[in-house]
Amino acid sequence: FGRSDINIDDSSLLSKYLSNFDKIDTTMVRPLLQLGGTNSDIYLKTLNETIDRHPNLSKNAGQLLKNINFEVCLLVDKDEWSRLIDKIADLPEISVPDMKMTQKMLNEGWRGIYYKAINDETEEEDDDDDEIPKTMLFNGSEIQDLFENCGTLAKITEAMSEGIIDSMCTVVNLVTWIFRRTSPSQEEMSQFISDMEKHCKEKKVQRVPYHFIDPTIALLKHSERERAPDLVKLLTSIRQSNVLSSPNRENIVIQKPSPVHLQSDLEEDEGTWAVSYSFEHPASKLISDQDQDKSGSSGKCEFIIRGHSPPKNAFTKLLNLDNLRDYTLELEIDSEYYTKANVSYCYDIISPRDICVYWIHKVTLEDDTEMDPVPGVLRWRYWVPNGTKMEFEDTVAVYNMADYMIAKRELEVER
Repeated sequence: FGRSDINIDDSSLLSKYLSNFDKIDTTMVRPLLQLGGTNSDIYLKTLNETIDRHPNLSKNAGQLLKNINFEVCLLVDKDEWSRLIDKIADLPEISVPDMKMTQKMLNEGWRGIYYKAINDETEEEDDDDDEIPKTMLFNGSEIQDLFENCGTLAKITEAMSEGIIDSMCTVVNLVTWIFRRTSPSQEEMSQFISDMEKHCKEKKVQRVPYHFIDPTIALLKHSERERAPDLVKLLTSIRQSNVLSSPNRENIVIQKPSPVHLQSDLEEDEGTWAVSYSFEHPASKLISDQDQDKSGSSGKCEFIIRGHSPPKNAFTKLLNLDNLRDYTLELEIDSEYYTKANVSYCYDIISPRDICVYWIHKVTLEDDTEMDPVPGVLRWRYWVPNGTKMEFEDTVAVYNMADYMIAKRELEVER
């Protein structure tokens, strides 16, 4: 299944440090929380033991509660975590600010679960039985229009403000294209980053994974083009922003998708195809028992992506902009399709905002130096040094599971 940089269960390592929780520097609490991945049990134990030792809420305990994703905690074990909050409320010397914080945390956690349930019910009511629901991941025609119309950083900002762009991966693609023809000033680049962060805070914009942007920056540093250093500077600013990019610990990289063969697809359109991606979902406790029975094993998650490309023109041939218009990728969410394809499904915890699908190329420089596989953003050879060899290697799906991490995103903590 999928390779992941997430520490799903670092209990042994965390236990060593959390055993002296009271003596830990408060600034280390969040990093230790991030190491927990999706495992909340060890923090429940730590908080219970800490509260038993103090008449009030200690500074470290308060910092842990401030940074913890309480919605996930309630989904994992609502009774134990609710009892913990009651236990905190009964502390004899708890301060009013600490009491307000814990009450707010509990309310936000339950509110998040409630609204998710309401939205799920609404979506079910709105489903049209006569139409198979699909969700677009990539629309080549729309992307082509963006390349033709977004000739400046300001145009990219405008497209995002209008909701035309909903992914920072698309932004990285566009920026790489724009720098071929123009060189924005430092002031324009600074304003662009500021505008992007503002829109990404206000909207549900997909952040660009480190897995996507890091190899791009690395290869651009070898470019002989005059504007390459400025492009590297801008992409590095995107990478360094926790609002615009997502770190490896939040992402699961899934390679080697399995073909899905349905006779109806072949008869319908020669250019239509489907693949399934499988991985072990780190938040296995959050997958319902029903879904576990369907998948055959706890934590196993699969989703199908349906694609359309010109006949005999799949990822390996998608090298020119002219090919984009006839190319689409869609997340399949129809349960009947999964049943016919004999694929277990957990699409109820998958959304397009969580998935970034792209193709990677094996890159070898003229001196035989092999680079990390580079995403399709650099499939146009303009930026690569002379003598560089680029060969299609694989299709990749990066699944972001920040919503299931026990540590809140820094942006949410700031709120």
